[in-house]
Amino acid sequence: MKRLIIINGTGGAGKDTFCNYVIKCLNQKDYVIWRYSYVDFARFILSDKGIDTSKKTNKDRVLLAGLNKLLEEYDDIPFKDCCQLINDGFFKDMDDPYEYNPESVDIILLDVREPDVIERFKTVYDDVLTVLVDNGTTNTVTKEDEGVFNYKYDRIISNTRDLDFLKHQAEVFADEIIDASNVKRCRKNKREGANG
Repeated sequence: MKRLIIINGTGGAGKDTFCNYVIKCLNQKDYVIWRYSYVDFARFILSDKGIDTSKKTNKDRVLLAGLNKLLEEYDDIPFKDCCQLINDGFFKDMDDPYEYNPESVDIILLDVREPDVIERFKTVYDDVLTVLVDNGTTNTVTKEDEGVFNYKYDRIISNTRDLDFLKHQAEVFADEIIDASNVKRCRKNKREGANG
């Protein structure tokens, strides 16, 4: 089973920058990482209608969060979409279906804002690590941002200094993931050796 790492933080906390650094570090060690967001299904709907949310303005964030909330209330679509990606290795991007081999992915970085949704993922999947990227501000643009700090994360990344410091933290974090992954592989090999 691949490792699921849930990333959280308020808008503008530096989640994208941190994740990009982590992905770069892990790719250099031949790890395959996939990044997805709990709001990506809503993002695809808006994109299909010509609405560009990539600028991440406050207006974009509110629209995206509102549509995602409606999709949750309608049929739990964002959660089901994420689980389908994690379990089956594909999602439907409107006109452009994308598939990957779930067995080839080592780590999924999943952006999730709401603490209750984070808990749902932790009840469904065994190996979940939760990470908060915190830039020292409480930039709450959406209702979902308000709950970001109401959760006990496994790891907190402080983004209160310069980019070099954030990059260093990403490198340390990537090394911790690799070390944990190697320990699990050794344990699995020992169990298989004892059973075989």
